[in-house]
Amino acid sequence: MFVQQWPEGFCEYQVIVGGKRKCKSRPHKFTIHGLWPQSNGQSISGCNVTSDLTEHVSIFQFVMVRMSLFYML
Repeated sequence: MFVQQWPEGFCEYQVIVGGKRKCKSRPHKFTIHGLWPQSNGQSISGCNVTSDLTEHVSIFQFVMVRMSLFYML
């Protein structure tokens, strides 16, 4: 599951003015809230939870560059 955060629904920086909270900084792009595998009620096969993921660094770097074009990271 890929979950995004709508920019208007998130405040990066708040201040208190006149006893009320006011948002001083909102993102201008959608942000990533989370990325979770879905099992559809079954166990996830081939999921190695002990992997340190170093073998996948180049893939992550490629994905991060592409995602930075569209999302605040």
